[in-house]
Amino acid sequence: MLRIKFRKTGKKHQKYLRLVVMEKRSKLGGKFVDDLGWTNPHEKTQEVDKEKVLHWIERGAKPTDTVHNFLVKQGVVKGPKIAVHNIKKKKEKAGDEKGEHLPAQAGKKEAPEKDEIKEEKTEDKKEDKTPAKEPKDEVKKETEEKKPE
Repeated sequence: MLRIKFRKTGKKHQKYLRLVVMEKRSKLGGKFVDDLGWTNPHEKTQEVDKEKVLHWIERGAKPTDTVHNFLVKQGVVKGPKIAVHNIKKKKEKAGDEKGEHLPAQAGKKEAPEKDEIKEEKTEDKKEDKTPAKEPKDEVKKETEEKKPE
């Protein structure tokens, strides 16, 4: 699939962009099919061959979002600009506000917190430490009580 892309050229900190047609998955420094124009963002100069751009769009080449916005600004393509940087907003659901569970989460149990697990383990250990032998004092008292005098 062919795409119309910007290809970076120029020196370090002096980028110069060429408008080219190339494969969608090819590297930006790789081979390109056709050169459609250029732009210099520092001097704010550009040149675009409108006929070539329209020719490649008719053939099925799709411009990237940034190139589409550039072509709209130049007047080559008509239509609204595309939002390049989408900011996703968190949608609040009615069930979440009230503290209710959603139907998908209704069957799932909530995982206990680490503190609760630790408390349960320490309680189990305390219960397991039942004295196996009675203290000697209690044994002596029982034996004394059982002896007939």
